[in-house]
Amino acid sequence: MKYPRFNSIEELKNFGLSMDEVQIFSDIDPNDGQKNVLLITSDADEDGKYIAVVFGGGEIGEYNDCEAKDLILGYSGIDALDLYFEGNFTKIKPEAFSSIPLKHCVLTESIEEIGEYAFKETELESIVIPEGLRYIRKGAFIGCEELRNIELPSTIETIEEDAFYGCGDIEIKINKPEGSVSGAPWRADDAKVIWAK
Repeated sequence: MKYPRFNSIEELKNFGLSMDEVQIFSDIDPNDGQKNVLLITSDADEDGKYIAVVFGGGEIGEYNDCEAKDLILGYSGIDALDLYFEGNFTKIKPEAFSSIPLKHCVLTESIEEIGEYAFKETELESIVIPEGLRYIRKGAFIGCEELRNIELPSTIETIEEDAFYGCGDIEIKINKPEGSVSGAPWRADDAKVIWAK
């Protein structure tokens, strides 16, 4: 069986998957004191792709004794991964998912900040970012060579230097008027930046 690419957590839930719990995050959700948890499909599809859902709240990216990427990569020899967020996360911490074979990602509306180098050198091909995101920190998508387009919501306020460095000829669509976010194209020299009219 081949897993489709879902554009929302609702689509994913309706599909129904057998998933294992891999509790690798030591972050504590300040609202209910529960740890943030990663669920991952028990098996890869015919293309070797796994699906993972991280759920919880607060900030995500702190670990007990090793980095999340090492634990994810060590789980059944993952070669490809789609990642979905569910819950009330507000921030993806620096380097949280760097260097993993991540192909597709769907964020939640509650996420306001993508930290420095959060998705550095992943194999990201697409990402769904809903309204609510305000900050993209330094180098957040640096080296994401497969990322060809990204759409940023009208809530975006700050995109820091090198955010898209090494992303090649990426198309960056921003749902705000031209010039409302400084620094374009954030060192993605061949980027096409499209502003809302």
